Amino acid sequence: MIRLLLALALLAMVGCGGDGDDTEIIVGAAASLTVPITEIARAYERERPDVKVRIEFAGSETLAARVRQGARLDVLVSADPRVIDDLRAEGLAGPPQPIAGNELVVLARADSSVRTLGDISRAGVRLAIGIESVPVGAYAREALLRLGPEIAEGALGNVRSQELDARGLTAKLDQEIVDAVVAYRTDALPLRLPPRVIRFPDGIAPEVRYAASTTSSRAAGAALQAWLTGPTARQTFAATGFGS
Repeated sequence: MIRLLLALALLAMVGCGGDGDDTEIIVGAAASLTVPITEIARAYERERPDVKVRIEFAGSETLAARVRQGARLDVLVSADPRVIDDLRAEGLAGPPQPIAGNELVVLARADSSVRTLGDISRAGVRLAIGIESVPVGAYAREALLRLGPEIAEGALGNVRSQELDARGLTAKLDQEIVDAVVAYRTDALPLRLPPRVIRFPDGIAPEVRYAASTTSSRAAGAALQAWLTGPTARQTFAATGFGS
């Protein structure tokens, strides 16, 4: 009897974890996509009631590290296609598919003294940016350096917090721990108080492009990747402030 129970338990484990199980799709998505990807996933589930989409939001590099460690992710949605390119070179991802765009900006608390890009370099200003290894942090450093050595040096000297993803940046702003953050334009939407949005001049901020790729061989992942480029997803991205 014990042997029979053990055999049945083993069969159950194999059945739950097999590659043929298309009832759950696991998506790893950049934290800045929390609102649209959540809405898109729910729309996909309504279209296919037999499928459950589970989403893990984090920095793009954090998600890529999980793929390298062998964690099961069927689809990766990155804020920088180069993250997917690196995984693809290692045989861990399929071709990246562009799905949306965004804009790098400075978000400042409305009651702060930060009104221009030059203000973020003034003494006493508290600034937060992403860590250098994640897209929002790499984009921020690139933009600041393009503004010139004086502003870049002052701004980087004012950094009081370096965050793993966009959610960490907006949390610091919401909690009034910092006066301003270098983040994406859409990160202003979920903030408790509307911030002051300060744009970079043309040609200064890097182009922000989101891309999706399959990171498993499961057909369910490929189907969801295709959905992310379809009309429902495009409408959702547009409605939540993301470009095409």
